[in-house]
Amino acid sequence: MGLKDSVFASKSERRGFQQIDSEWGHKYSLYPNLPFSIIFEPDKSISGTSNLFFKTSIDYTLCGKNDKPLLAIDSDGLGHGFNRGTEYAGVRTTSDPYRKAKFEFKLRYAKCYELPYYVVSYDEFEPVGDDIHLTIVDCVIGQELARRDVHEQISQISVEDLEGLDPQTVVTDLEVEAEFLHDPIVKKWARLSTELRKLGCEVKSEAYQTFEYPELPYADAMHLSVESFKARVDGMKEVVEVGCVYTLLTSVGEISDSVKMRNVGDFGQALVIVVNVAEMLAYAKTLRIVQRHGIEAQPT
Repeated sequence: MGLKDSVFASKSERRGFQQIDSEWGHKYSLYPNLPFSIIFEPDKSISGTSNLFFKTSIDYTLCGKNDKPLLAIDSDGLGHGFNRGTEYAGVRTTSDPYRKAKFEFKLRYAKCYELPYYVVSYDEFEPVGDDIHLTIVDCVIGQELARRDVHEQISQISVEDLEGLDPQTVVTDLEVEAEFLHDPIVKKWARLSTELRKLGCEVKSEAYQTFEYPELPYADAMHLSVESFKARVDGMKEVVEVGCVYTLLTSVGEISDSVKMRNVGDFGQALVIVVNVAEMLAYAKTLRIVQRHGIEAQPT
């Protein structure tokens, strides 16, 4: 018994806190190891002080005004796992036979009360590229904050506001604006794009290809059957990894870069993240080439 040396359970947990705080702490409040019962009120499904609800905690909780929880993250160093929706996918075997059940209890409860909650591990705290300090965790946070912003703005739009406008265009514009406001990867891409233009480098065209593992069953959009659609949806639940190769045709030639991440959280959101990151990395590579060799250089 006695005073602990740190409020963090491990050095990696402390590093994770410091990484999140360095990117988001200037605008939001980040708290370590908050008890689950501090973040949520127990509902009718919770009974007895021995329940997991009163015993568990969450590693990192990002809060907004008046310390309202906006997003929660657990760093699973022991199991090296991640969540796909409300499913916990562990990678390493641990001595805790109830680890999956514990995480999935928290995942289901958080979803029920609309708090974005993610289980991540070391992979998601690694920088997404050379000389880029941003991580997949930063991407996830940025996307969630952008999505929250869009939902809040849509809730304030009246029928009169949409008169003469295409609702889908309005939503798309809101989504783009929210990404530029909240997503650090999109902000980084914008700065790189501006710098390239200043140096006289033109990006003539862009293309990308996403991939996943295990590969999803093919579904022909022109001849989509119920069976093929269901097979693809079911396959999304088993995807472990998603990635993207992004290619630019520029004044200094064709330049590509790629990224992959574990299928953390929502499959659709993971695809958005890898496309955004791969695009940013391709722009960063182009800028390095131009800065080193000038506008007439050709990539090797």
